[in-house]
Amino acid sequence: MARSQVRRRIVAIGAFYVMYVIIRWWMMCSYHRLRRSLESRSLSKKYLMSYHNRRENMMRMVYESDVTSIVNIRMNIDAFSTLCDILENRGGLKSSKNMLVDEQVAMFLHTLAHNAKNRVLVNRFHRSGETISRYFKLVLHAVCRLHKEFYKSPVPVPDNETDERWKWFKGCLGALDGTYVKVKVPAVDRKPYRTRKGEICTNVLGVCTRDLLFTYVLAGWEGSAADSRVLRDAVSRPNGLKITQGM
Repeated sequence: MARSQVRRRIVAIGAFYVMYVIIRWWMMCSYHRLRRSLESRSLSKKYLMSYHNRRENMMRMVYESDVTSIVNIRMNIDAFSTLCDILENRGGLKSSKNMLVDEQVAMFLHTLAHNAKNRVLVNRFHRSGETISRYFKLVLHAVCRLHKEFYKSPVPVPDNETDERWKWFKGCLGALDGTYVKVKVPAVDRKPYRTRKGEICTNVLGVCTRDLLFTYVLAGWEGSAADSRVLRDAVSRPNGLKITQGM
């Protein structure tokens, strides 16, 4: 066989191999592009379905009626919507791509209203425990930023008060009382937190006006502490409870 024929065969085989490699590479790229496109569509569809289900859950939980709203978050729909607007416009709370403001606030209120655990809210709102914890803190920070708006200065009961409930308390600014809030503490520290009923609690002092607006709250005392001791501590603190004239 002549050298020229051998050379032509080698060139033909080489060209065929190069074309084979190029075609195979193109097919592999097309396959991966198609696979990524299908996965993206599947994830997008799954996300949309998940979002739709969560909004339906919010509708059933809050927006269905005032009765269900009060049962779940201790607020009617109008009060809840107003609170969401305040926290968003003045408290700095923002919606994310995964959760709107109303769902964040609903999780926060449901936790407080029912003393619900994180794992309970996981099933209630179909969110991960980390997500619930993170957004609870965001709402809490927004509420704390607006503490001056939520905590109102008391107004004494006037001398010409006509309300049968309050006309006997002229000059009164409000009322105070202590309450127990259940807490979890390490076993070695439980003794001072045990109340006379055997529960592990912290003793919280609350002061409110006759309109049920809180003006002072002191938390942190052990459950075994007497109410009088908590009150003395509140009055003696530099920024503690101030009893003004009129009480």
